[in-house]
Amino acid sequence: MEDFKIGAPISFDWVLIPEGEFTMGSDEKHDRNTWGNEQPQHKVYLTAFKIARVPVTNTQYQVFVNATGHRKPGHWSTGIIPSGKEQHPVVDVNWHDARAFCRWAGVRLPTEAEWEKAARGTDRRIYPWGDQKPNKKLCNHNSFVGDTTPIGHYPQGASPYGVLDMAGNVWEWTGTKAAPYPYNPNDGREESEGNEYRVLRGGAFRTVNFPRCAFRDVGTPPDQNKVFRGFRVVALHLE
Repeated sequence: MEDFKIGAPISFDWVLIPEGEFTMGSDEKHDRNTWGNEQPQHKVYLTAFKIARVPVTNTQYQVFVNATGHRKPGHWSTGIIPSGKEQHPVVDVNWHDARAFCRWAGVRLPTEAEWEKAARGTDRRIYPWGDQKPNKKLCNHNSFVGDTTPIGHYPQGASPYGVLDMAGNVWEWTGTKAAPYPYNPNDGREESEGNEYRVLRGGAFRTVNFPRCAFRDVGTPPDQNKVFRGFRVVALHLE
């Protein structure tokens, strides 16, 4: 395991998510696109936390690679960021890559409960922007574009807290091990070590199914890289 210095020179646009209860998961009576692994819908209480407004970009990840010698994403075919994609989310990173970046930058991956609350707020909305189905002004999915788009490209698709890009564009790694609901942070699913499958959230630019707040991928090995998987981060402290 790499031994990185904590507190690297990376800045993030933090959004404070307040302490309190929210509704996690889906109810098929409210959302007909509900999947079985999103049930049962249930209440979860979270303390306050700060999450990055947008996913980690290629430019931010390059600082990490240059400082540590960590492997470069496979889509950097010539070893550098593809032209014009500096402010696109970094992709082709597995869970271990994302976690290594976090350790170096002095941040962490969100739990899947934190991710979902940041995406949907407390009113049980289906999508970050409400219950309206996705369109080309709200998010990047179902090959609307056919590739990633720059961070913050869909301001109309913001969550109730102003968090962006939480539907489509790239799947985002969380720190949570794949496990059934109801969510219980004390049952071992939030243990940081191990090679168990980790939950991805948000859907991607190729995702055909509606990229709903409760949509979760629980079937991906943590060492698998794909061109539609990235991540965002959470602050270690509220200060």
